[in-house]
Amino acid sequence: MTAVLSFDTNWSERFPEFNPRAAGMREMFRDNEGVRHSSGLLSSSIAAGYFIIATRALGLAAGPMTGADFEGITQEFFPDGERKAFLAVNLGYGVLPEYDRSPRFSFDEAAEIL
Repeated sequence: MTAVLSFDTNWSERFPEFNPRAAGMREMFRDNEGVRHSSGLLSSSIAAGYFIIATRALGLAAGPMTGADFEGITQEFFPDGERKAFLAVNLGYGVLPEYDRSPRFSFDEAAEIL
């Protein structure tokens, strides 16, 4: 099974619902499509990480895929343009026997504390 993850392109219209104290921010995002898109994509990407963690916690394998034709996927599944696909995640049970985890960069190789 493959999950297609997407974000609402007009997410900021719902500011009064999810953050009533900042309802006025809706206008700022309404007038700036680039900021609205990048903020929606960033927030959705963070949520995608939690989706993958939750999937794996339930015992499923999760294989996120970038580099797909997400414009085509968006047109196929969300033709009204209200949502944009940004990630596909294959879900299922891993092939046995499982193999050791691939090497990872050390903390010092991947991060720098300033």
